[in-house]
Amino acid sequence: MKVFVTGGTGVVGTRAVPALVGAGHDVTAVARSEAKAALVRSMGAVPVTVDLFDAGAVGAAVEGHEAVLHLATNIPPMARAARSKAWVINERLRREASNHLVDAALATGATRYVQESICFPYLDQGVSERSCRPRPRRS
Repeated sequence: MKVFVTGGTGVVGTRAVPALVGAGHDVTAVARSEAKAALVRSMGAVPVTVDLFDAGAVGAAVEGHEAVLHLATNIPPMARAARSKAWVINERLRREASNHLVDAALATGATRYVQESICFPYLDQGVSERSCRPRPRRS
């Protein structure tokens, strides 16, 4: 299967791209620099440079692929995550780039679309059921 991947050089993508290539898929992954293109090639995929916010460019890049995996994110470091401005690019990727990719996938006949998501795990602090009960009032 011919697979188009955004975020192929990120945390999830650097695991997904080699797995897809290893499974026999023909993978094209977005690379935003020559260093990233070299990384994509080292994983056995073909790099492509495309602005995910340019609908026409996205449509042209997706053409001929049977599956689209949108793994691109811009998650801010925890030290800045509480600031809403830190999420602007990530939100734009989720809204605008996602729309362009879905539209391109539909227009070019891709039969599969995968959109990654996010969750924040937290460390279990060993809170027991007993410690969650309200304390009796003292009179």
